[in-house]
Amino acid sequence: MFKFAELIPGPGQSPTLQTIATSLSMIAYSAVIVLLLDCIIRLVKERHIQSKWMKPFLFLYLIIMFALSTVTIVQETVYVSKDGDGDSSSRIKETSQPAVLFGIFDVPISLPFTIWGADIFMTWRCAMIYQGTRRAIRITVVLILFILSLISLGGGIFFFLQPVYSIVNGVVFIVVLTTASNIVLSFLIAGRILYYERRVRKSLGVFSDLAYQKAVAICVESCALIVVNSVVFIILYYSNTHSAFLFPLVLLPHVCVISPMLIISRVAQGRSTTSLDLSQIQTPNILSSDMTRNPLPPLQFRTASSNALSTSTN
Repeated sequence: MFKFAELIPGPGQSPTLQTIATSLSMIAYSAVIVLLLDCIIRLVKERHIQSKWMKPFLFLYLIIMFALSTVTIVQETVYVSKDGDGDSSSRIKETSQPAVLFGIFDVPISLPFTIWGADIFMTWRCAMIYQGTRRAIRITVVLILFILSLISLGGGIFFFLQPVYSIVNGVVFIVVLTTASNIVLSFLIAGRILYYERRVRKSLGVFSDLAYQKAVAICVESCALIVVNSVVFIILYYSNTHSAFLFPLVLLPHVCVISPMLIISRVAQGRSTTSLDLSQIQTPNILSSDMTRNPLPPLQFRTASSNALSTSTN
């Protein structure tokens, strides 16, 4: 049997681990509520979203992820309020994996869904920033994202359908998969942004690249939250830590909700962009001082008809 059997409190045993884990889960849930309100306020005030479907999509996404986080905290509260008598131990004979995981071992029922939600958001974001690239690169990235999506979907299905007595632990399996997926996604996103920054640097010369650094930081730090929490769980699970792996396990669903919310909040408040000071641009033929003292007139596009009109007038 997996180590989750250690989480079942015996007769007269105080469920201290579950209580502490539930307290940590409530703290994380509080952060989810704060971020949800922050995202909603900033999205309502945001006036520069060009797509008319973007705001409804983000609002729906936020509501779904918040609902999954709520399911997690409700399950934790119900679990810790159960009696620690022998009744729960007698149910260990169940052959249904969901019944064992959710009813006895306090594995969050929303875990696969929150992982899917976070993976979908990062996959969509990665696909968006690779639009407009060369066809070969775009096809390669799409194939990678498709494979990652299939792996994530397969891990979630295995989480629900695996037998109780199995060589592979479905919980650890899906956590390992989401760790690898987020690492790959962070490399793809950061690589694309840094490549674009290098192209702009070659065109405009040396300039402050805080905008690109912030964009990379937003994506990498959101993936890092999930990766760090997952790695801690894996390490604690395979080490003799007296079931301390329960702490990162119950936090993981909330972390998967917090991660995309951080991106939405920071992008909505404009931290993903920054203004460029003309004095920071250095080009071989144009001095920044000239650009400041003698600003260029607005760029205007002249049509063939306007050119013909000016010629005939002259």
